[in-house]
Amino acid sequence: MGKPEKREGFLTVKPTMWRIGLVGCVVVLIFVLIALSAIIFFVGRTPYYRNLVECHSHIQRVGDAVGRYATKNDSYPQSLKDLVPDYIQAAVLKCPADKSAGAVSYIYRRPKPG
Repeated sequence: MGKPEKREGFLTVKPTMWRIGLVGCVVVLIFVLIALSAIIFFVGRTPYYRNLVECHSHIQRVGDAVGRYATKNDSYPQSLKDLVPDYIQAAVLKCPADKSAGAVSYIYRRPKPG
């Protein structure tokens, strides 16, 4: 009577199979990351997204112009149109993504004095 035979059960997984499974998961993960980066890259190049980025830039420029106006005049402008042409160009007041007919795309609420 020697040693009992070592039998592998039906659900026994060898270490080699674990490695193969792990490598497969890593490969799938790499493909998913490549696909996501490609989607983000191409979505970032759409005209609508570019227009939104330009709108954000316009908002920053309008804010800077309001600050310069307030510094020079010791008060805030009554409307954004008061900034044209001394502080910004009229085109900056219009967001490229805004399809409305108005000349100004942004809402301005003048701060109360004091």
